[in-house]
Amino acid sequence: MRARWLLVLVCGACGSEAVTPKVASPPTITNAPTNAAPNAPTNAAAKPPTAVPQTPSPDYANTGEFELNKTFAPRLLEIAKQYTKWMRVDERPNVAPLLCRAPLPSDRGTPSQVRISKATASKSPHGRKLYFLYAKHKHTYLKLTATSNNAVPVGQAIVKQAWHAVPATKPAASPNARPSFHYLPPPIRIAKDKRGRLLTTGKQADLYIIYKLAKSTPGTDDGYVYGTVTADGKTVTSAGRVKRCMGCHDNAPHERLFGLKR
Repeated sequence: MRARWLLVLVCGACGSEAVTPKVASPPTITNAPTNAAPNAPTNAAAKPPTAVPQTPSPDYANTGEFELNKTFAPRLLEIAKQYTKWMRVDERPNVAPLLCRAPLPSDRGTPSQVRISKATASKSPHGRKLYFLYAKHKHTYLKLTATSNNAVPVGQAIVKQAWHAVPATKPAASPNARPSFHYLPPPIRIAKDKRGRLLTTGKQADLYIIYKLAKSTPGTDDGYVYGTVTADGKTVTSAGRVKRCMGCHDNAPHERLFGLKR
């Protein structure tokens, strides 16, 4: 009888151990964001927003050194497109002969002579360059002489077409020696520097432009706007009150223009 009670107690202990439920521990939260995507790592660093690249306008270029007032850029591009139709300031067209006579020497025009900039390369963008000069109102510009005091009309525009100087191998031919008779004699592209070296036009450089508005126009130098445009006439690289231009033209004898140095 004693053995039977011992067996019951042992079996009862085993049954109670088998039915006791185990409670699972709660999950540990490691500062996961409340709006995190499913299966996303909870401790991953947030990625910075992707920067959107800024594409510059094709008509303008930020050089950093020069002022670029975009208010005046459209007019500069317009001048760059038109200036070659104005004629160079120092050229004169041929005169057509009358009565079917042969051309006389006096009928021949005057070719434009390329000029050497006197500016120092370290102080001016014109330094060590050759150039031709164009004026919208040519005859008005030619009246700006050392003894004149003529006013510059609003709307006047001057373009300095610059060229890189390279050594020339031979002197320029006389324009009267050409057998053909053009409306405009071809320009002379060879010049002699102070040391007697012959230079000629190499690759075309930028266009340097100055034009006049009303004196009270905001953002101008007493009405004058300075600007530079690339050689292809498509990109404005400076516009407005360009300091390096003003530093020279503020001392000009005819408002902001020098006139043609003969």
